[in-house]
Amino acid sequence: MLDKQPIPTPGGHAGMGLVTAALLQGRADAAPGDEAERLRTLAAYGLASTSSEADFNQFASMAADLFGMPISLINLVGEQHLTVKGRSGLHVESIPREGAFCAYAILSDGVFIVPDLAADARFADHPLVTGLGFRFYAAAPLASPADGHRIGTFCIVDRVPHPPLDERGTRLLSSLAALVMDRMELRRAENRLRYLAHNDPLTGCANRAKLGELTEAAATDGPAAMVLLDLDSFKHVNDTLGHAAGDVLLVEVGRRLAAALAGRGTLGRLGGDEFAALLPGLDDADAACGLAHAMQESLDPPFLIAGREFRVGASAGVAVAPPAEVGHLLASADLALYRAKSEGRRQCRLFDLAMRERYVARRALEEEVSRAARGGEFELHFQPQISLGRGVLIGAEALLRWRHPKHGLLPPAAFLDALEAGSMAGAVGDWVIEEGCRQAAAWREQGLALRVGVNLFAEQIRAGNLEATVRAALDRWVLPASALELELTETIALRHDDELLAPLHALHAHGVGVALDDFGTGFASLSMLRRCPLSRLKIDRGFVSELGTEGALGSGSDRSDVVIVEAVLALGRGLGLGVVAEGVETEAQAAFLAAHGCDEAQGYFYGPPAPASRMLAAAPGQARRFRTDRTAQPHPALAAAQAPRRRAGGKGGS
Repeated sequence: MLDKQPIPTPGGHAGMGLVTAALLQGRADAAPGDEAERLRTLAAYGLASTSSEADFNQFASMAADLFGMPISLINLVGEQHLTVKGRSGLHVESIPREGAFCAYAILSDGVFIVPDLAADARFADHPLVTGLGFRFYAAAPLASPADGHRIGTFCIVDRVPHPPLDERGTRLLSSLAALVMDRMELRRAENRLRYLAHNDPLTGCANRAKLGELTEAAATDGPAAMVLLDLDSFKHVNDTLGHAAGDVLLVEVGRRLAAALAGRGTLGRLGGDEFAALLPGLDDADAACGLAHAMQESLDPPFLIAGREFRVGASAGVAVAPPAEVGHLLASADLALYRAKSEGRRQCRLFDLAMRERYVARRALEEEVSRAARGGEFELHFQPQISLGRGVLIGAEALLRWRHPKHGLLPPAAFLDALEAGSMAGAVGDWVIEEGCRQAAAWREQGLALRVGVNLFAEQIRAGNLEATVRAALDRWVLPASALELELTETIALRHDDELLAPLHALHAHGVGVALDDFGTGFASLSMLRRCPLSRLKIDRGFVSELGTEGALGSGSDRSDVVIVEAVLALGRGLGLGVVAEGVETEAQAAFLAAHGCDEAQGYFYGPPAPASRMLAAAPGQARRFRTDRTAQPHPALAAAQAPRRRAGGKGGS
């Protein structure tokens, strides 16, 4: 056997000199016509750049024993070299491809056999024959079962000639090659599973699990930093061109971010359109923020997707931590990213401890709000809505309040964000619909037929049962559909596709009112007018409450508000929609709105939100007091409700 035996070189020195020189002088430079594809198949196995391995050595030893040959090799044929993956009888790791017998063997459809290399005109003067005495060679190609490309050979070699292998020998060598190929397939499935366990299959970036492992490892070495990025406007690409185009964009984003990172850390994709960069050893906040800005700027050039240009930026959160805090890097960077996104697009914010304190407080509030929802601590207050043309009460908006056991009555600003972020928003929203309908029915029994407006949560749209919930509540309290109005914000409408908005269309067709709340404060108002089945627009109080507060109405800093209000009123008239102005606080504002054709108004001028029991006592008197059309007569039910107060000498008000 020749295992680990020195091979003589010209001049008598031991080593591989003769092998290398002989192969470089060889003539077997032929290559398959589809060489590029063959090399790609070889690369997919991930084995060509590694040395021999024990399991493949066992296969080579088995072949040497079965055939009684001193040398057996399992070779992968690369572009320039043969990598020896299994060996018996010859200690060699890599052989130049040029001149190698295997370069001929991979061109063969079956087992390639040369009974006597010295008698074959192709190999008679080859240095391996003339110098090392190689005489017999037989090889079965290693063919990939997926595409048939031959990526290497399983060969046996002797220093004496042999007759050609008989049918049994040929079949045996081919079977051994097939077993080796099966093992390589298994290894590839294992290289693939390991890859998927640590890498994002789409972009090739490290996945969340791998990034977590690297973060834990970094904690033992010193400080570290992390940059967390969330793409802006990515949804627009998905909605416009589909998810396949979105995947193409994510791949390109990953490529650009990796280039900006330039090997200074590990880039990962956490899922969706969120990427992260782990920067071990970095404790300089300015440097980390600088790198974050560089990664953001790498996304500035437009992306060409399916022949169209898209601009996609990113918001960034940065965290730097000493060794003891490295384990919290991702959570800290996430809090910084949350702050960056809340302040607008393409912002970058550095984590500080105050962010964590606010987060802990917010989580505690979310838990307390969920408990309040389960414990029935919420109640509805109602704010009157007045017909400006007739000066009479025609509706009321139901507004949520929290009767806190320690802090008393709390307004929505104190808890609404926490409620929407938790798991109880849908249940509370459905309760508001039920309670609003119950109160509308109670008022009707008292002679006051008011339209009740209720605000929807995003979760009620996503849940998909809104139509059934509304219809059941109307039926239960024997109310006409027109007694209820659903209010949704532009933000809620924008975040849901047409399929999820379908229940609103059905309810609108049934007669339920649909109002677009806070109109003018979002960034897609006009598109919402086309997508949503609307009955009414509500002008946000921000455009109304400042009218006339500094000098004559429309002559000072409120001039832009006047223009916006007039534009919304004109838009409502043109589209055949009613318009309700929120935030009316003065008689001058009410008169201005009435003069410009606004249909309805609500605000503290008519009354603050109050318990339902106060609507009959206070709102009718206020409606009479602030009637803009003094010739109009109140609704009979309103007049009846006012009569007891007249006899008692009351003036209304709250």
